[in-house]
Formats: sequence, C-alpha cells, structure tokens
Amino acid sequence: MDKQVECAKSENKVAIVTGAIKGIGLAIALELSRSGIKCVLPYYDWLDSLESMHGHMKETGVDYHAIPADL
Repeated sequence: MDKQVECAKSENKVAIVTGAIKGIGLAIALELSRSGIKCVLPYYDWLDSLESMHGHMKETGVDYHAIPADL
C-alpha cells in the first residue's frame, strides 16, 4: 500500500490499547503510533515498567495518553 494513502487513512484516529505498558500490548501501541494513530493506554499494574513505556511512546512523536484504570 502506498505510504501516503496509509497515512491518510490513519489521520484523526484514536486507539485504546490495553496491556500497553509492556510486551505485545506495547508493541501494538508503538506500531499504531508509528502509523500516526493516537493511543489511549490504560494501565493498572506493572508500574515498574511505566517509565519505559513513556520513553518508547515519546520516541514515536505521536500524542498518547496513559491513564491509570482497572479495566
């Protein structure tokens, strides 16, 4: 798929990604962010990984919101 078409389809999209503090959830959130999709990342535990998650997400340059929530 043409990269410009792919980016246009991602514009103004928001994804809620559970489990994004580490592992597969983080990998999904990073890939979505790299595609230009803004992410909402609820987290509850694994707080020792929170700073790392923030660091990885900030590197993408896309807005995201990490919120404490027990879903």
